[in-house]
Amino acid sequence: MTHMRPVSVTMADILRDGGSYFLLYEGSDSKRYSVSLPVELRDDVRVGYGKPVVRNPKGEATVLSWTEAAALARELTPLVTQSVLEGGPTRARECLSFLELGGALAPDGSTST
Repeated sequence: MTHMRPVSVTMADILRDGGSYFLLYEGSDSKRYSVSLPVELRDDVRVGYGKPVVRNPKGEATVLSWTEAAALARELTPLVTQSVLEGGPTRARECLSFLELGGALAPDGSTST
């Protein structure tokens, strides 16, 4: 992966494309990294999420496996506090939950919420 150890989550929000998530975090190198979690839609209904992408400060992208995504979520979860400036901690927790669920909308892998 092309990211440094996370030290804080600075932003998390939902995009207006039907439900994709975008999260920014600061790495141990004091630089910002982004995580994009693209929504998957069928007939304009959210059915899950595609593989997440981490971009480093140079804009280089790495598509994460779901195992890598879950590991990143475990690193980021303890860093979610009230200090998430944009989007807030609720959006950050939602995003991290979907990373841990492998893009599924529910823990059993189903698409129901």
